[in-house]
Amino acid sequence: AAQLFLKITAPENNLGAVQFLGPEHFTKLQARIDSTEAVKEQERRSKWNNREDSPKWTPHQFNPNQLDSAGWRTIGLSPKQAAVMVQIKKERGGFKSKRELENLRMLSLIYPIIEPYVQLPDSVTYESRKYANWKDTIYPKKQFEKITVELNSADSAELTKLYGIGPSFAKRIIKYRNNLGGFIHKEQLFEVYGMDSARYSRLQEEVIVNPLAIEPININTAGIDALKKHPYIRYNTAKAIVNYRNQHGPYTSISQLSNIHIIDSQTIRKLQPYLTAE
Repeated sequence: AAQLFLKITAPENNLGAVQFLGPEHFTKLQARIDSTEAVKEQERRSKWNNREDSPKWTPHQFNPNQLDSAGWRTIGLSPKQAAVMVQIKKERGGFKSKRELENLRMLSLIYPIIEPYVQLPDSVTYESRKYANWKDTIYPKKQFEKITVELNSADSAELTKLYGIGPSFAKRIIKYRNNLGGFIHKEQLFEVYGMDSARYSRLQEEVIVNPLAIEPININTAGIDALKKHPYIRYNTAKAIVNYRNQHGPYTSISQLSNIHIIDSQTIRKLQPYLTAE
C-alpha cells in the first residue's frame, strides 16, 4: 500500500516518511528512485542531442556573459532563442548567477545538462575566491553618471544613461511620449509598461519635464483615429467628441467636453493639457 501511494505522490520527496518499511524495502525503494531519475536524465539528454534544428552540445566550461548569438547556438539554442538570450543579457547588464538561467523557461530543457559547466555562482549571495570579482573582470558593471535628462526632448541614447533604462525600455518611453503628446510631470513614467517603484526611485532625481514641449491635439480638426491613439482617450470617447462637434459645430473651449455625458470631470482635467480648441 505504501509503495502504491508513493508512486502517486512523487516518492523522491517522501523517503523520510517511509523508513518504517524497514532497511531492506527502503533500500530497494531508493534504488528504484535513483534508477528512474537516471532514465529521465538520459531521455532529456537524448531529446536535446537528437534535435535537427541546432548543433549538438559538446560539454565545455563557459561563462554566459561572454557568449554572443553564435556562442549560444553552440550550446544548442535555435537562432531565435540565441538572439533572445543576447537581448536578455544586454538588458540585465549580464547574468549574475546560475539561478537566473534556471528561471528562464527557454532553458528548462537544457539547463540540467549545462548547469555543471556554467561559470557563475549558484546565487547572488554565493562567495568564493574564484567569483569574488567576476562582475568587474568578466562583465564590467555599467557606470551611470549623475546627469539631468529632459523627458520631452531626450532621444534613446540619452535615456539609456539613466539607471535601469536599456535600449528597449528607452524606445518604450519614447513611444508612449509620442502617443501622449509629451509628459506633464515625471510621475507619468509609471504609466510606461515595466516601470516600477524601485527603478523610478533611482532615476527620479535625474529627470526633469518641460511641459511647454507638449504637442496638443486640436479637437476641432482631429478625427476619431487620431484621438483614440492618445492613452487617455478610448474609442467611445473619441467618437463622442467628434459626434458632438458634428452636431454642435466647432468647440470654442475644452470645457465644452463636460457637455458629453460619457466624459467625467476627472477625465477632462487629465486631458486638458493635451487638447486645444484653436
